Amino acid sequence: MNAARTAGSDRVEALSGFERFYAELDSALDASDCDRILELVDNRAVAVDQLVRAFDGELLPEAVRLRVEFAESRIRGRIVALHADLMRQLGESRRRTMATSRYAEAAL
Repeated sequence: MNAARTAGSDRVEALSGFERFYAELDSALDASDCDRILELVDNRAVAVDQLVRAFDGELLPEAVRLRVEFAESRIRGRIVALHADLMRQLGESRRRTMATSRYAEAAL
């Protein structure tokens, strides 16, 4: 009974850790904090490893699997949108820099 209770608490802790990961990543995406996003994505493997070890080769319960898949899909979409926005901003910045350079050259 004690081993089952420990395994259950390990699973709850691993799932909570994974859900905290998504909450922290959401916050970093909201803030467009690219350094924090990179740090979280790099550390994601730790959360996945804990989840795999907690379930020790067993399949995730259907409800948990669906929550994880939904969160992954949503986060992936948000990261793609952030990337597109950053690329747009970079393009605008480059256009402004080129226009400023041309204006400076013409003024000489």
